[in-house]
Amino acid sequence: MKAPGTSVQSTGSRARWASPLRALIGLAVLAAGLAACTPPPAENTVIYGMEAENDGGWCLPEGQLAIAGLQTARALYDPLTIPDENGEYVPFLAKDVTSNDDYTEWTITLRKGVTFHDGSPLTAQVVKNNLDANRGQYPGRSALLQQFIYGNIASVDVVDEYAVKVTTGVPWRAFPAFLNSSNRFGVMAQAQLDDPDTCDAKPIGTGPFMFESWSPGDKLVLKKNPDYWIEGYPLLDGMEFRPIPDGDARSNALRGDEIDAMHVSDDLVVDDFRTDADTGNLNMYDTFKFAELSYVMLNNSKLPFSNKNARLALAYGGDRKAINQAVYAGLAEQRSGPFPPGSPGYLEDPGFPEYNPKKAREYARKYVEETGQPLEFEMSVVPSVLSLGQLLQQLAAESGVTINLKTIDQAQLINDAISGDFEASVFRLHPGTEPDLQSVWWTDGPTNFARFNAKTEDGEWMHPGGKKINDLMVEARSEPDLAKRTELYEEVNRTFSEEVFNIWAYSSHWAIVTQPDVLGILGPNNPDGSKPFPGLSSGHAVHGLCRKGVSCPPEAEVDYIPVDVKTIDE
Repeated sequence: MKAPGTSVQSTGSRARWASPLRALIGLAVLAAGLAACTPPPAENTVIYGMEAENDGGWCLPEGQLAIAGLQTARALYDPLTIPDENGEYVPFLAKDVTSNDDYTEWTITLRKGVTFHDGSPLTAQVVKNNLDANRGQYPGRSALLQQFIYGNIASVDVVDEYAVKVTTGVPWRAFPAFLNSSNRFGVMAQAQLDDPDTCDAKPIGTGPFMFESWSPGDKLVLKKNPDYWIEGYPLLDGMEFRPIPDGDARSNALRGDEIDAMHVSDDLVVDDFRTDADTGNLNMYDTFKFAELSYVMLNNSKLPFSNKNARLALAYGGDRKAINQAVYAGLAEQRSGPFPPGSPGYLEDPGFPEYNPKKAREYARKYVEETGQPLEFEMSVVPSVLSLGQLLQQLAAESGVTINLKTIDQAQLINDAISGDFEASVFRLHPGTEPDLQSVWWTDGPTNFARFNAKTEDGEWMHPGGKKINDLMVEARSEPDLAKRTELYEEVNRTFSEEVFNIWAYSSHWAIVTQPDVLGILGPNNPDGSKPFPGLSSGHAVHGLCRKGVSCPPEAEVDYIPVDVKTIDE
């Protein structure tokens, strides 16, 4: 039995391949640099190669976690809910999550007997304090992104030792998804929450692995949590996460037995690893299910992209099929909207402009006529996608558009997106489970990175289409009827195509590649009996990782352990 996705076992069996694309980046873009590798420890541990360092650490309410932070947080902490194989959110650290009839009051019931790594108990008071910290209402913690994600929470109250009541400002149909928030919400121990100096560097969670040491730029060392609340797990005795930003160096480290596992989001590299898996040298699980989106993000608050002609010139001038063939050997999965297949709001053809050089030149000319300025802008890229940027630059020139490339690292790319100090940026974001999770990026607030919520001097929306997307997202949040919610998100999709606030490109193609004796990438079934989530864009569970012949149960496969689990409270 297989969880959805693609896995290739070391038996040499040929698996089907899926093809999205590596990230034109995003909140997880590749950074430059290379961490030195030392020989792996023996026996029942795994060394995991990461695409970047989690520079900001693990004080989660204040974190800006890209994939490296999300993956390591998944080892240290547990979210209250987790998506299942269909992307529906089910209880995880929480035993149950229920609402009143109009979705304005939610009760979170906790599992009894769960302890943090420091031995302190998981209680309703600690969960309340975590929720308050994430919404910017806890003394000593300064929530950043999270305060906007949880801004609809009106109050959090302790019902009893193991129950918390959350009251929302408006009906919130998808609230259980926000108790995971793409693995950004993990419950921290009270001691970490109240740590004024080292909250970011001394993580204390309930997760399968406990913090041992961290040498930034070198390695994060974790040891097994012997009191984990899922009985019999984790299967490994320890894990070590090493940042190896250079993709070739990371691949060579795996092939050279310097690391035991790695993640990768490059179609060409994934395809290359398939040969290793087919010949029995390595194992691999790859998927584009619930994939995040790789795209060119535009700053719509200022010229040139506050003028729709500039956006249309860039959209019509982008030959995505030619780019796919030239840069990714035709392996990338093209996207024309922000929602991936299988997600509410997905449309096969939402109307996004297709390549048309004649129209591109026409809109470029209109821009010059209206503004009196040449259509020229700066586009930020990280080193790993410089060749992609150069091809986009060449295509734009054919339409009379000048792109000046700015090569920066991951941290700067993210900081510029937050501050608005950019004109265009190659980005990776928007994984696809619950569409309401995108509200923080697409409604009226400081985290609308594309800034289509910009206002005129008199306070009016600069882009009526931006207000339309905002209003649709707000309405969909409170809409109780699932069919109606889907219709609203489909209209969001169409409006993005009409307004061209961003240039959609490809799905990100993630893979986990391991040594041939490392199995259980997605882990066992969830506590409610559902199968594990098949997506990789926000990291994956690690409590089921195991070494064949040492810690793997007989049922273990590369991607999945088809067994139910028992929790401490049962």
